[in-house]
Amino acid sequence: MAEQESVKPRSVELKNDEEREIKFYQKYLDGLAQGSSVSSEIFTNKGKAHASILMATLLANTTKKLKMYCKGLTPGILCGKKEGDGDGFEGAYWAEFKYFFKEKIKSIEKVEILLQEKTYLSNEPFKIIEKACEENKNKIEVKKITPESKEKIEKFLGNENGEEYNFAVFDDRAFRLEYKPEDYQAIGSFCNPTWCKMLSQLFDYAFKDAEDIQIETANDRASK
Repeated sequence: MAEQESVKPRSVELKNDEEREIKFYQKYLDGLAQGSSVSSEIFTNKGKAHASILMATLLANTTKKLKMYCKGLTPGILCGKKEGDGDGFEGAYWAEFKYFFKEKIKSIEKVEILLQEKTYLSNEPFKIIEKACEENKNKIEVKKITPESKEKIEKFLGNENGEEYNFAVFDDRAFRLEYKPEDYQAIGSFCNPTWCKMLSQLFDYAFKDAEDIQIETANDRASK
């Protein structure tokens, strides 16, 4: 997924027993993402441990841009209200999420996050985003989708039974599309520009009309 001249991405560190039990899955993903030619294979994904390893590996292989459409940076495979409160999975994805927004963001061009709801803005994941904006404010935008745009995304992706969707696009080449969020069921690929273009167009259309979420940095507070 990274450009030929870029530094070879890291293989992510597995953080708990559930992830270590499926270490073979990590090796499989590393082969797709970091092989001599990046694979365009479409793969499936289910469960917290699989989803955590996949999202971590996708972030580790991202060098330029990230578009993320999600319910709201919910506890799930990230973190809850705070670390160690038992509400979040806190696996490889949480570790990579923190590293991405604390360190890697310095070399990233743009991050756009589109939330379905604002329920979890006081949780630790969003606090990580706020801290990242202290020095990288112009690189990060967070918005909340309108009901109309959310309905259009769901209908376009095949909402026949009230399904909701989450998806992310990485460097316009890799993607993960979650079609059953309650089970973390998803499909994805490390190199599929066609799918990425379609998802990016859906995202951009919704992001343009979305509600701005103001991220207040320490500098903003000091200037009041």
